[in-house]
Amino acid sequence: MIIAALARRELKEGDLSELSRLGMAAAEGPSLFALPGYEREKAWARLVANDVALWRQDKLEWSEVGSGALVYGPPGTGKTQFGQAFANALGLKFVSTTVGKWQKAGHPDDTLRAMHQSFAEAAAADGAVLFIDEFDSLGHRGMLHGERYQLYWQIVINEFLSLMTNLPDGVIVIGATNFRELIDPAVLRSGRIEEHFELSLPDDRTRFSATT
Repeated sequence: MIIAALARRELKEGDLSELSRLGMAAAEGPSLFALPGYEREKAWARLVANDVALWRQDKLEWSEVGSGALVYGPPGTGKTQFGQAFANALGLKFVSTTVGKWQKAGHPDDTLRAMHQSFAEAAAADGAVLFIDEFDSLGHRGMLHGERYQLYWQIVINEFLSLMTNLPDGVIVIGATNFRELIDPAVLRSGRIEEHFELSLPDDRTRFSATT
């Protein structure tokens, strides 16, 4: 498509639009806007989608787009589905991980390395939603017991906060949890994970819409 465009004497507005879509990730599954329910989340997603479009056109700094959101609720409420559908709605790549994967090796250096790898993968995508499940497993510095474990989680949380503060352009972080109260308040402060959406099991009307 790029070669064909360069071979033309002039480019039309539609041609430029097609070229701009080359940088957008191919969607796997439906867009958030095509799903029933999620009304409050859709309103926020429309604002973010508009900002992402302006960012792609170099009309908006990424710092003005926003860094991320938290989705929480009991199992089976569609948190992962929301993350994928949100990425599709914005034309961004969906990068999924869990805090459990970061912790798998058990040593602080390995945990930090895995954390950095997830953020690096999202940064390399030129526009991505980094979906982090088991978000509460990051820990809460006010609820830790024992000097050894407190130091471990102090290091992990501080490094995560540093990554969020220096979030690469094009990366939006979506955290998912069943237990919002276990997340350190510093992680959820304004400028980091500042939007919070509670997901519940679909009602009868939403179930009906999903089947028609």
